[in-house]
Amino acid sequence: MRILTSTCCALLLGASVAQAQEPTPVETPVQEPRPIEEVPEEVPIPLPVEGGEEKPATGEQGSGQKPEPKPEDKPKKKPELVLGERMSREFVEAVAEIQLTDIDGNSLNPRSLANKILVVNFWATRCPVQLGWEGRLKELVESYGEREDVVFLMVNSNVANGELLRDGVARRMRVEPTEEEMKKAFPEIRAHLREHELPYRVLVDTQSKLARLMGAQTTPDIYVFDQRRTFVYRGSIDDDQRGENVEVEYLKDVLDTLLDEEKELEPFQTPSVGCSIKFAPKPKKRQDDGPGIIRRGE
Repeated sequence: MRILTSTCCALLLGASVAQAQEPTPVETPVQEPRPIEEVPEEVPIPLPVEGGEEKPATGEQGSGQKPEPKPEDKPKKKPELVLGERMSREFVEAVAEIQLTDIDGNSLNPRSLANKILVVNFWATRCPVQLGWEGRLKELVESYGEREDVVFLMVNSNVANGELLRDGVARRMRVEPTEEEMKKAFPEIRAHLREHELPYRVLVDTQSKLARLMGAQTTPDIYVFDQRRTFVYRGSIDDDQRGENVEVEYLKDVLDTLLDEEKELEPFQTPSVGCSIKFAPKPKKRQDDGPGIIRRGE
């Protein structure tokens, strides 16, 4: 009897897969240690043999276990950031493959970040939550950015809402770009920086790859790495978006502790509060439907 898989049945019946909705504004939960799942030992499958006796199925080595899959058969695991741990080599290589540039087309040189505190913020021009923190973030960049051992990078990953238009601007702009800005790439970002007098270096994540790799969900979303590339903080700039009753200045306290050789920072995370990142659509991959499936028109 032929048994059809659920995928084949769906294709034959013309079922459609609902597209995932764009993430809504969220508070990113605090990262917690993941429990280690116990994997039960594999039980050999008895096979009938002549004489009525049974013996366990064996692999190529006759060890009673299934042969190890070939390296090319194993799915490539996505590198992750783990709070309190250093960037893995796989993660660094994945970032390098994205080949980020700033709005002037300059590539990010990893050597320029060596032995420095790195602050990465996922940033937007239209998010009211980001604008609520903009003044205090600007002050921190101006204050600590003058040091040679601290680097701030703003990353714009908002693609779906047209914020990263390389040429031209969207209609919902508060300030129109100047004629000179229109001659350059990303005029909307340039006009926003000029309007608010922001001393930022902005990297353009034109396919939202870095946001997905780092797990960012909101703007703003702060990531801090110490001089040894240890992931030490993620979350908000401080504890009050509006700036009316700030009690804890998370980012400032983290920087002060890292810069004080007599203090030691315990890595921690606070909720990331902001507008949802408008991710670029993931590229569609055409998969082999297998034998027996005929598309219309073929």
